[in-house]
Amino acid sequence: MKQLTYDPSNYTIKHLFLMQIFKVSWGMLFLFYCMQSGYCEGTKSVSPNADMCTGLAILPSRNNGSYLHCPVSNRIYFHIKDYNTERFFYGFNWQKYGSGLVAASYIKDSTLHYKFYRKSPGKAKNVYMLIYAPDGTLAQRPILLPSNGIGHIDSYNQAIEGPDINRSMSKGYRPLVFKPKMNGEYWIEFYISNDGGRSSTSKNEWIYSPYFDLTVATSTGKKFNGRVHSAKWGLVAIDPRTFGNTITADASPTFYAMTSDGVVYRITFEQGFEPIDFNVAMTAYGVVDKGNWLEDRISRNDKISPTFNNGFPIFLNLPDSTVYSFAKPPKTPSFGNPGVIGCYPGPYLIRFILQQPSDCRLVIQHTPADSLSNRIIEIPNCKKGLNTYLWDGRDNHGKIFPENSKIELVVVDNIGRGNLPIYDAEINKGGVNIDCVAPAKTNHIRIYWDDSQLTSVGSDLKNDQDNLTGPGIDNSMYGSITPSHAWNGNGNPMQFIPAPAVQQNDLDDIQANDFGNVRTINSWFWGISLHASTWTNASCISINGKVSVKNMSLVHFTQNHHTNIFVTLIDPTTLKVLSFVQADSSGIYSLKDCPINGLDMPIILTSEAQAVGFNPTDTLRFFDISKRNVMQTVSTASSSVFNINFQLIPIDHSISITGIVKNFQTSLPFPSATVFIYNQLNHLIQIAKTNSYGVFKSSFKMPFNGNIKVFAPHYLSDCLALKIDSTIKDSTVVIPHPLFLRPFQAHIGKIFYNFNKWDIRSDAKLTLDSLVTILKKYPVKVEIYSYCDSRGSNAYNNALSKQRANAVANYLIMHGISHQQFISKGYGKHHLIFKEKNGIPPTEAQQQENRRSEFKIIRNRYLNQNQLIKLHNGNQFTYKKAIKNWIISSEFNSTPQYEIK
Repeated sequence: MKQLTYDPSNYTIKHLFLMQIFKVSWGMLFLFYCMQSGYCEGTKSVSPNADMCTGLAILPSRNNGSYLHCPVSNRIYFHIKDYNTERFFYGFNWQKYGSGLVAASYIKDSTLHYKFYRKSPGKAKNVYMLIYAPDGTLAQRPILLPSNGIGHIDSYNQAIEGPDINRSMSKGYRPLVFKPKMNGEYWIEFYISNDGGRSSTSKNEWIYSPYFDLTVATSTGKKFNGRVHSAKWGLVAIDPRTFGNTITADASPTFYAMTSDGVVYRITFEQGFEPIDFNVAMTAYGVVDKGNWLEDRISRNDKISPTFNNGFPIFLNLPDSTVYSFAKPPKTPSFGNPGVIGCYPGPYLIRFILQQPSDCRLVIQHTPADSLSNRIIEIPNCKKGLNTYLWDGRDNHGKIFPENSKIELVVVDNIGRGNLPIYDAEINKGGVNIDCVAPAKTNHIRIYWDDSQLTSVGSDLKNDQDNLTGPGIDNSMYGSITPSHAWNGNGNPMQFIPAPAVQQNDLDDIQANDFGNVRTINSWFWGISLHASTWTNASCISINGKVSVKNMSLVHFTQNHHTNIFVTLIDPTTLKVLSFVQADSSGIYSLKDCPINGLDMPIILTSEAQAVGFNPTDTLRFFDISKRNVMQTVSTASSSVFNINFQLIPIDHSISITGIVKNFQTSLPFPSATVFIYNQLNHLIQIAKTNSYGVFKSSFKMPFNGNIKVFAPHYLSDCLALKIDSTIKDSTVVIPHPLFLRPFQAHIGKIFYNFNKWDIRSDAKLTLDSLVTILKKYPVKVEIYSYCDSRGSNAYNNALSKQRANAVANYLIMHGISHQQFISKGYGKHHLIFKEKNGIPPTEAQQQENRRSEFKIIRNRYLNQNQLIKLHNGNQFTYKKAIKNWIISSEFNSTPQYEIK
């Protein structure tokens, strides 16, 4: 919506545009950075030539620009990396915002036309600038910006040449210079003052600078691009002949936007974009943030612009990679093993594994391909690791895939989500071009949009608040290669570039027949898309075989002898039960509802019925049967599998051992302790439990030479070495030395954080290093609780506390601690130590006590039978996961040793 008026107090030609973006080797990035033409930041980036001028805008009453006391998102920042050598050089050409209209005639298509434009009323005087240091203090007293001379840019050529720092660039401008006193992010604010900078005038006094430059460089002239950024740039399109902000002024700026996950884009608005004054911002959510990106991204009618707060940095040049961290090249996704679980007619559980958080698409298609039936499913905000989607078995038309039909599945891992919503841009003939420049360079990426829910508003062509152009198209599934998403008199359904006019709507003075009028039109995109594929049939299969005992011609699995022999299929991805069945009295079994396309899936024998979807509870517990050969692996295709047979080995001679476990503090028997028995090769061969008298018993084949270790939650383990000679005649051996369990207690202090930060402070590292020592020395698990102070919203503090919990988790992992040894949680501003009392908020010292992480030892960490899934030779069992943490090594060198002959 553009409103024209001759009233100087109401010159609101309104055209608010905002851009948002959510998430190569370093050598290539550096080369690309070095190839950037020129070394200045400002007009050179946003005004591609002298005929298309974009200026810096300060419009306080419109919340546009980096004005005095503006929101954080509006601030313009510059970064100082080395304050000893680097300086900030700057120059402007401030003009009063246009008032009054001037008419001009021109010929187009052999027809005389008139257009109106604003002529600048002249230079703005008494413009001041403040520079704030990274610590929030005022770095320099108010600076009066000149209207000529040093610090003033007279021409376009001077602006693109940049600052003449040491009088070596005669074509450049003479800059003002600021000498910093610390490293970090500084920011600047502008305002008009009539009292020497002590206060600002009315917020309705607007200014803009057609030419501007903000450059970080050394005093010898070495310049650093990619140091200047803002989360919400305030800009204006200007007629370069008059410095007026005209309706027909073209803008074609280029920006570099960096998502929170370090993906960097170059965004260029093509010729035919006429925005007047506009903003550029970057967030993650789309048009509005209601928590559902699939809905929040849809273009909509808006009489006023959405706020687009909480932005990410947008740079005038490629960000300096020595200061700002780019994403590393991502890793490709994969499907689980197997990728699909479920039987006809569904539902089916589709499982895929990501190497980084991202947005995902699942493409489900017939084989041979039938594109009209392909089902595309969007899954935003997927997590790193295993992800699952419950598919109903239907195609794009809602029909169930036929039984036994071959289906191809593709997972698309989309990384670096960006949104580009444009508010009230009546005409955008050339669309937008977007390139991904980091971590991999990809020109002309694909963008998506959904303009189908836009509606006509009103019926009066002369009412600038109306829009009669109707809806656009839904291009959310397949998207278009940029430059694209252009519009003019309608939504450009054929996607021509430039977008064609409708009944010469681009030549009249009417806004209601322009597609972008009083609308927020959004595009979204990803810089990186990685793929993986698999296949399935809409069916399940069976796995069949027999369980027998070596050297026995007839085996009866009955209630009286070796009852409940169960054959259990294990999921190799999650190590949980997929299917189980009891072998009949002849040992024959048939596992039903088994998935196809599985590779090396373990099948184990157990003594108990299992629960599908849970860890297996045990293996065979018969002392006269060896635990060899109780596991096999099987790979499946589209047909049932046969002859997966097991031959159990009877034990020729076994011996029983008996021992006792006591509480070290009380010397009383310790019930329900878990006893692990290892052989000489440190392979786990038995697991036992102590009874109510602290006694444990176990039986195994002789001879024995190994170790015994006892565990209990919240107690330190004990162990001993035991050797039993094969010549011993006794069938039962009593271990003469008790094993003792000592209560484990550890006090771990709190750590604290700076305001609005999650970085680990140096004082916190001492506490965390102590925690690392405990976790490495003792088999314990710790829970991490992270909090914020009482300031800020619940949503913001919840996210910040999770960042703090993650920072602690990352510190532990970097110091060799497994993620299985801790749980990290963020609780926002819940559980405050100091709260507001009688309307008085906590002091800063009390708020520091609130900003903390606490630690709690929650249990002793030890292996349990639920993880036992693999049989080794020599009557030796081991665990598929985490076993390396418990192999007995030098710890036994100092333990009691007994030899029984």
